[in-house]
Amino acid sequence: MKPPRNIRFGNRLAEIRKEQRFPRKRVAALLGHRNIDRLSLYEVGLRIPNLKTALKLAKIYGIPIRVALDEYYEACVSEVREQEKQHPKPRSTNLPKNVHSDFEFCTFEQKLSSPVVGEDEIVQIRRHTALLIRTMAEKMGHV
Repeated sequence: MKPPRNIRFGNRLAEIRKEQRFPRKRVAALLGHRNIDRLSLYEVGLRIPNLKTALKLAKIYGIPIRVALDEYYEACVSEVREQEKQHPKPRSTNLPKNVHSDFEFCTFEQKLSSPVVGEDEIVQIRRHTALLIRTMAEKMGHV
């Protein structure tokens, strides 16, 4: 989905980059860009990264891209929900039995299952877990 001109999509790209102390030039270079111009457009929400760039950002920052592009992700989810109203899902699905349609993958679970887990990764996992707990508490009205 290509966003209309001059519409901004909120995201956390700049916030995440700053939290992880990445200079813009370094991230732009890791993305294969010659300068920071496109990265700046992504960070202020005037441009949506294509799939390849979004996957690279996920790798660079070590987070699911749907977290970094949160408002754009939510806009996409809303759009799909509206389409689902017009085109209901068939009763039977061909998903494997161990996969649920609303299943969220946790990259931290994968990191923890590796034989060596670095201190930086443990700190990141703790932050992520605290955020999840706080978010769930807010959604349940406990905060």
